[in-house]
Amino acid sequence: MSTFDTEKGQFQLSFLEAKVPIPKSAEEYKTSIFPFDTRKILEILEIYLHNQVSEMLYYTLIISSMETSKLQASLNNIHTQLKMGRMSSLSKIP
Repeated sequence: MSTFDTEKGQFQLSFLEAKVPIPKSAEEYKTSIFPFDTRKILEILEIYLHNQVSEMLYYTLIISSMETSKLQASLNNIHTQLKMGRMSSLSKIP
């Protein structure tokens, strides 16, 4: 995420950084902030940086959405397999 501090004239880019190699919960992340003085960069570069940050967030959302869809498909398959297993076991009872 990015913010602009008008009082200090700083652009702040904040991002989540994993504390462990494979994080499994929100507590395993820490927030890092990368501030820099906007007076040292051109306005066009500020716009470009905002666009890049937006694209990174959009990409992250797309990846998360794809993973959610895969998990949903897996759950549907497991549900179908359990239902078929139940029907199979019921048909074997004399």
